[in-house]
Amino acid sequence: MHYLLRTLGDSLLKPIQWFIWGLAAIFILQLLVGSFECLQGKVDLWKIRQLYFTIGFFWFAIIWKDRITKHFLKRAEKRGSERDDKALIQALSRLATIFIVLLSVFVVLDIFKVPLAAFVASGAVGGLAISLAAQDMISNFFGGLMIYMHRHFVVGDWIMSPNKNFEGVVENIGWYMTRIRTFERRPMFIPNSVITGAIIENPGRMYNRRIKKEIGVRYDDMNMVKMIIDDIKKMLESHPAIDLNQTLMVDLINFGDYAVSISIYCFTKTTNWQQWRQEQQDVLLKVANIITDHGAQIAFPTNTVHLKTEQS
Repeated sequence: MHYLLRTLGDSLLKPIQWFIWGLAAIFILQLLVGSFECLQGKVDLWKIRQLYFTIGFFWFAIIWKDRITKHFLKRAEKRGSERDDKALIQALSRLATIFIVLLSVFVVLDIFKVPLAAFVASGAVGGLAISLAAQDMISNFFGGLMIYMHRHFVVGDWIMSPNKNFEGVVENIGWYMTRIRTFERRPMFIPNSVITGAIIENPGRMYNRRIKKEIGVRYDDMNMVKMIIDDIKKMLESHPAIDLNQTLMVDLINFGDYAVSISIYCFTKTTNWQQWRQEQQDVLLKVANIITDHGAQIAFPTNTVHLKTEQS
C-alpha cells in the first residue's frame, strides 16, 4: 500500500496548484459579479465552481492512474516478468482512462442539468452519422481491444502473416494501429482491423526450432549410404542441442537425378534464432565429416558422357 500513498502524494502536486489558482480566479470573478449589476444573474458561480473542481479531480485521477501504471511496469521489469504482464498492465491502464473520461463527461452533463435520456436519444442519430463516417476508426479501435483481450502476441514478439504479407517484431500496440519493426529495421504501421483479419504466426512462442535438410550423396557411394545414415542418427542422438523428446528421423528418401537424398529431420532445444543457427551449423559440419570419414562425397550436379568407339 505504501506505493499507492507515494504515487498519490506525487500526483497531487499539479492538481493542488490548479485548485489554488482556480480558487483565486473564482474569488476575483465573484467580486466582479458583485460589483457589476449587469453580470448579476447571468453568471452562475456555483456551476463554474462545480465544473472547475470536476476538471481538477478527474485530471488528478488521470495523473494518479499514469503513475500507478509506471510503477507496475517498472516492478514487472525488475522481477523479470513475461511480456504478457506488461501488455495486460497497459491494457488495463487504457481501459481505466476510458472509464475516467466517460465518467467525467457524465458528471459535466449532470452539472449543466442535461437529461441523460435526451442526450442518449440525440446522440443515437449523431452516433449513427459518426459511425458511418468513421467505420475504419471504430473497427481499428475494437481491433486493438481484441488484441489486448486475446493476447495472441505482445510487445517484443516476432510475428508474421502469410495472408497479409507482413513480418517483424512488435514495438507498440495502440488503439488504432500496431507498430512493428521489420528485419530491414524499418517501422511498419498496421491498422488493427487488418491484424484482426490476418492469419498470425508467432514464432516467438514455439517450443523448439526445427532442422530439416536434405543431403545428396553420390551414386558411386551407394554402398556406404546405410552406414552414413546410422552414424548421422547416432550423432544426433548424442548431440546436446537436439531435443530427443521430439521427432528425430534420418532416412534415405529419394533417388535424384545425380544423387541419393538423405533426409535429416530433428528439433533443437533452443528457440533463440541466433543460437539455433549456430547449432544447425554444428550439426551440418558433423554430417559433412561423417560423409567424408566413410570415403564418400556430397554430390553436386554432374553429367556423365559415354563415348562410343567404332572398330575399323
